[in-house]
Amino acid sequence: MPAKSLLIEVHLLDRRFHGRGDWPPAPFRLFQALIAGAYGGRYVCEARAAKDAAFKWLETLAPPLIAAPRAEPLKKGTLYVPNNDLDSVGGDPARIANIRTAKPFAPRFIVGHAPLLYVWGFDEGETHARCIAEMAHRLHTFGWGIDAAFARAEILDAQQAEDRLRTHGGAISRPSDTGRSKLLNCPAQGSLVSLQERFEKGGSRFKYRKAGPSSTRISFRKPPPARHSRVAYDSPPARLVFELAPADDTTPENKNRRFAPLALTRAAELVCFARDHAANRLGNTYPAATIERFLIGRGATEADKARRVRFIPLPSIGFTHADRAIRRLLVEVPVDCPLNADDMAWALSGAHMGEETIDEETGEVRETGLRLRPSDSDKDKMLGHYGISENKEARVWRSVTPVILNLGKAGKRAKGKPVRGRERANFEKRFAAAVKQALRHAGFDEKEVHITRIQREPFEARGQRAEDFAARLPQYLKDRSLRHVEIVFLQPQSGPILLGDGRFMGLGLMAPVSNASVPNASVPHDAIVKPAIARFTLAGPQRPSIEDTIVIAEVVRKTVMAKFGFADDRKGQPLAPPAISGKDRHGRPLATGSHEHGFFLPEDADQDGLIDHVILYVPSGLCASTCKRLEEVTKIYLPKGRHERRNKQWRLTLEGFGDQDSFRDSPLLASARKWVSVTPYLMPWHPKKHFGVPEMIARECKMRKLPAPETVEVLPAGRTVNGDRALQFRRFRARQGLSQPDKQGAFVKLTFGEPVRGPLALGFACHFGLGLFRPAD
Repeated sequence: MPAKSLLIEVHLLDRRFHGRGDWPPAPFRLFQALIAGAYGGRYVCEARAAKDAAFKWLETLAPPLIAAPRAEPLKKGTLYVPNNDLDSVGGDPARIANIRTAKPFAPRFIVGHAPLLYVWGFDEGETHARCIAEMAHRLHTFGWGIDAAFARAEILDAQQAEDRLRTHGGAISRPSDTGRSKLLNCPAQGSLVSLQERFEKGGSRFKYRKAGPSSTRISFRKPPPARHSRVAYDSPPARLVFELAPADDTTPENKNRRFAPLALTRAAELVCFARDHAANRLGNTYPAATIERFLIGRGATEADKARRVRFIPLPSIGFTHADRAIRRLLVEVPVDCPLNADDMAWALSGAHMGEETIDEETGEVRETGLRLRPSDSDKDKMLGHYGISENKEARVWRSVTPVILNLGKAGKRAKGKPVRGRERANFEKRFAAAVKQALRHAGFDEKEVHITRIQREPFEARGQRAEDFAARLPQYLKDRSLRHVEIVFLQPQSGPILLGDGRFMGLGLMAPVSNASVPNASVPHDAIVKPAIARFTLAGPQRPSIEDTIVIAEVVRKTVMAKFGFADDRKGQPLAPPAISGKDRHGRPLATGSHEHGFFLPEDADQDGLIDHVILYVPSGLCASTCKRLEEVTKIYLPKGRHERRNKQWRLTLEGFGDQDSFRDSPLLASARKWVSVTPYLMPWHPKKHFGVPEMIARECKMRKLPAPETVEVLPAGRTVNGDRALQFRRFRARQGLSQPDKQGAFVKLTFGEPVRGPLALGFACHFGLGLFRPAD
């Protein structure tokens, strides 16, 4: 833990924040605001050596802790501002109304007067910290230009900084590694230099040159982006745990009882009671609209769901013979919820669920049922059984209470009608798709989750069947479908996890399962790992040349597709999934631009000019059925044609499945900043004037969500490891077997600002090995 801390507090004068993005504002936004104040205005001619050193020192520190006050979103609006393109109207300021463009904005109103706190910890460099603290007074805006602000900074001991955060009263965001954290931009090494370069080149975005005797052509060049890093931040909600204690503990039968267990099927009933009781007690403290939206849930928008109070009944689990009765109620109050956690604790403490009876002999009023009693959540071990405490992450999760989803008419059937196997399979397929959507609503990436089981029966002996919960559901959930599910994440996740339409009623509660305790029969071998790569070794009397890349890739693809069979006959539609065929169920090419289907990449691992491996890379992952078909591929067959005098065949041996780390001897799967062409890059779009190979590659990297390359160097013709580039390019064009005379391209070298993980294939026919790159020496 760092010994000292640099604390910067930012005050917004108007208590409104117009900047885009999540709340709290990212640390990189503060970094930019500090630089704008330190270098702008009357400080332009000031000596820069000490300032540069201080900001470069700040780039090297770990991401800061953030304390932010609660901010309520205000009504969205639209401003119409000039588009900075006065030349398009002849430079006439009177015609500026013709170039106005809409600029939407969604401001936030800061509740209270607490500032924003950013705390960087450090051990060395106090001189730089004091320089930053002095320049913090120069900050003038934070957000948009209309967000006037001022800042103060001080250097504190680590304990003093922690005390300031704790007494701030707002939400504290800390760097985290969990999968559901929000990502914020933070300063990184090179941020200061990139901002200076962006500022300098921003003044020369437009260039004018003569295009004729009386015409001028204007070209626009976008300034380079600022360099920063994306850091996950987590703001855990306030958690209140209540025990379900006997309502009257004076009677002999209740005197020594700690809990008054409630049946598992009454989970929704318990939530309704606790919710309504808290609403009644807080009715005079908060506005009725706030209670309705954030406690009851009526009128809540999609944005309000993440800020709602959540009631989670916790059945007793963790032991083979546990009866799974409900003995605890967990209440989660998000950090940005308008309802205070202390007020919720007061409202629920001592809440009585049951009836009051009068003893006929003594006339004494006795209470039956249960009463909510506060519990120490830090010492409650039951939270750990639901993955809530630290170091309780898991990849396999099973439902304790069933998941409720709305499948519409597809989820209904007449009573007494038998269910056929095909109908059940179709229902489970639709339910699995709905679970994927529920995972997305819960904040997970549905592409990184594998659903392994959907069933009515519970996963544990003392659980309850899914239909047993239907009788006690609220009216709006009566027509929904209920099932128990088992899911597997690619990365370990922490709890609590609730899925489905009943997640605010305590249903759809998941519990983690140790990977070692999951039978192999219940989880396919690819469910946990979900391999994305299959690698084959190619062998034969005369291995094909690297110039035969696209031919070999197409033959391997057709061979794999043939293993799935055809719809009716050899001329019918192949039954291969879109991840392998690259086509939808109607036979049309996938044109989504996401490139989630397979890349068939012939590889020359030893750089002798001959293909020795074939890599199948499917970003969306290889399912169990696809892996089984790939294991059946043993050879490929190339019939004679225009370029061959006789038939050829090669033997394919599957090395295995895995990810990039599973095949460390493959240069195509390495991680590097500099990459060089193995096969020529062909432009994927029609070439345009002043839009060559570098611009094409930068545009494609942006579409593929890859980092923008810092430099794109077109390599000159000459000798390489595999031969002459010009001759090689002509041979590739001749061997590709396609009539594409307008496809221009070259061999190139790419340099990225951060390491990029292979395989990297860009441009035309990249799914067949063209535009393939390997790390540069």
